[in-house]
Amino acid sequence: MTVWTTDFFTKTVWTLRGHPIFVAQHATATCCRGCLARWHGISKGCPLSEAEIDYVLDVLRRWLERQFEEGRPVTSTSD
Repeated sequence: MTVWTTDFFTKTVWTLRGHPIFVAQHATATCCRGCLARWHGISKGCPLSEAEIDYVLDVLRRWLERQFEEGRPVTSTSD
């Protein structure tokens, strides 16, 4: 069972650092609601719609596919 504490997500983020999806989320500005609002025009303050979720997943999928096609590493080793 997961214990939800105030620092749960901070710890999770540091655990995922360097993971391909973490890198992709930051490369595509889909990492948080602030970036989704600023860069993708998806408003904050309400749950994501099915269409918005599909859009975000498509953005991530296309970025990851492009990285693999171009032979670029998708992990980050920087601290």
